[in-house]
This record gives sequence, structure tokens and C-alpha cells, in this order.
Amino acid sequence: MRVVALGGGSGTSAVLGLTNLGYDLSLIVSVVDDGGSSGKLLESNPQLIPPGDIRKPAVLSSRRFQNKEIFENRFGNIPIPREYNLKDILGYHTYCSEMIEILKPYGILNIPLNINNLNGHNIGNLILSALMLKFGNTEGIRIFLEILDCPVEILPSAEKHSKFYFMARNSTRPDVGENLLDDFERSAEPITNCWLDPEVQAYKLCLDRIDNADVVLISPTSIYANIVSTLLIPGYREILNDKKII
Repeated sequence: MRVVALGGGSGTSAVLGLTNLGYDLSLIVSVVDDGGSSGKLLESNPQLIPPGDIRKPAVLSSRRFQNKEIFENRFGNIPIPREYNLKDILGYHTYCSEMIEILKPYGILNIPLNINNLNGHNIGNLILSALMLKFGNTEGIRIFLEILDCPVEILPSAEKHSKFYFMARNSTRPDVGENLLDDFERSAEPITNCWLDPEVQAYKLCLDRIDNADVVLISPTSIYANIVSTLLIPGYREILNDKKII
């Protein structure tokens, strides 16, 4: 059975076990993440797709690396010159010598990521970002999944990043940023309107996967940040009309 799961963040990872039951699984993840490590990388590299929601399920489902924690380990407060490349950055981590050898054939070790502090960044996000900078977003993601020997197809809902705008009931101006959805001070205010800016186009491969799916699964996740943000992209609502959705 062909299953497509919509979502993003940690919730999407909850459906990965379907592959162990013989399902052909594709994940379609949101492109509006702008918090934490992803948000900091996007500030200096706005052409990227946020890496975090791709990295999480990819690492969890990897068949190549037993020590998956190496991709999740976050750096502390380490100021670095902005021209430092990926190899220089990985050199700060004790266990990355093997990773440097694995990445050599892909030619990404000399790519600067344009960040001036490693604080809060994890190694997986940095590697995926370097791949996207060199090969383009969707090809960089494909190669990342190849490196991890990932049995799940993970696709971004669009080929470019966008920002999530929303108006709450008592707002006089829109809030900008998916990360603000977790702000407890405004969490009691219902959202009355939301949109993406810039407008992005649906990634055609995602629409093809939905069209050929036996079932579409709404994964446990943040409804606005990871589901509504995808449905705001033209093409998704229309193609989902005739699908079986769980």
C-alpha cells in the first residue's frame, strides 16, 4: 500500500514504523519552519529549505548509522569566523573524523554556511544545508537521504522556503513566523486568518505521490505550522479532494 503522510517536526517521525509493516511511505513536510537551528541557517542562507523537519525523520529511519546521535548533537556557544567551511566546523566535534571521510566524495566540505556562532546548531542540519547549497534544495535532500540509506521518501511541500503569517482575534497587525505559534502569551488567542509570503508553488513530485497514493495520512503534528501551511500552497487542497484521508 502506498501511503503519503503530511506533517513536519517530531510528529511526522511517529509514522515511520509503517515501513516495518511493508508500507511504501512518503513524507511531505512543511517549508515554513523558522525557529531554532533552521531559523538561524535561513537568516544567512534564505535560499534554503528549512533542514530540521527533513533531518528528524531521515535520521530516525537511517539504516546506515548506528550512532545516530552524531546527527542530533548540538553545539554549545562557539563563535566562529563566517568564512569557516563545513570541514572546519565539523572539526570542532570529537566524533566527526569518520563523518568527514564519508562526506569527502560529495564535495561539500569546503562550503561556508555563513553563520558566526555554532550555538544551537546540530550536525545533521549543517550537513543537509551544505548539500542544499551545493546541489540545490531537492537534490541536496535526495543525496542526504542516500547518505543515510533512508527507506522513507522525504519531500518538501515546495522547492523554496516561505514565511507563515497569521492574524489572531485581537491582533492589529499580523504575526510573522511559524515559531511564534508556540508563544504561550498568545496561544489563547484564536487564529482568524493566515497566509504564506512569498507565495510558493507545490513541489510537483509531492502532487504525483498524493495522486498515486492509496491513502493520505495526517500525521500527529502542529496543525497550523505543518498541515495548514502546506494546504495554503496551491494544488494540495485540490488533489486531496478525492483521496482517502486518515
